[in-house]
Amino acid sequence: MPRLEQYGNHEVQMEHVVKTYRAIRQLLRSPGQIETDILGLLRENPTQEFSGADIWKQLMIVMWRSYPALRELENSGKIKSRWADGPYPRKRLYQIQDDV
Repeated sequence: MPRLEQYGNHEVQMEHVVKTYRAIRQLLRSPGQIETDILGLLRENPTQEFSGADIWKQLMIVMWRSYPALRELENSGKIKSRWADGPYPRKRLYQIQDDV
């Protein structure tokens, strides 16, 4: 843990603590919890489409854990996705299914 004297203010140390806490929290989430969190976000915004990056940034989960959960939710029919129109890199957009 960095010492306060090294940096001269509390903000730097607090930023380090917050980043560490978020990283630990991400790793402790079970795959089922990640799926539940994704469904919650999509249910709160049923008409909005989210990219994978939008989802993992809002839920503060690591990218490599969000995409398998998105794939599982799509395979189970709980969410739908489509490729966004536009320039590269292409984005996949996710939305809650109407009947879920």
